[in-house]
Amino acid sequence: MEWASLALEWVSYELGSDSDLAENMRIARQGPERHMMWGQRSVMRVGGPSVMMYGKEHQRAVHL
Repeated sequence: MEWASLALEWVSYELGSDSDLAENMRIARQGPERHMMWGQRSVMRVGGPSVMMYGKEHQRAVHL
């Protein structure tokens, strides 16, 4: 859901918060399995955007 929230933020800047893609990200945030592309690829564990952008220290601080 963290990736969907980040995607929604940027899609809203680029295409507008009323775009179809923004609505798809809202659906993915509410329940990823509701998104039409759910289960189309094999599972990959990559962590969330905060891990990718800030490292483990930030992740621990955010969740405390």
